[in-house]
Amino acid sequence: MERIAHLLGRCAIYEHLYLTAPIPEIARDATTELQSQLLILYITILRVLSRLIKLFRSSHFANNI
Repeated sequence: MERIAHLLGRCAIYEHLYLTAPIPEIARDATTELQSQLLILYITILRVLSRLIKLFRSSHFANNI
């Protein structure tokens, strides 16, 4: 969970630094690729979180809390 939080923070920084300002034409392809890869990373993070939720809900520890 800590690594996911760290990754989300980094993604927010990348978005702020590279995707909020006007994009020069020369960097358009790189910016589009960055957006695509960030989207893939966000999807992967959501999948991992979903699996963790299922794991914690079915865990013996969750039932004893």
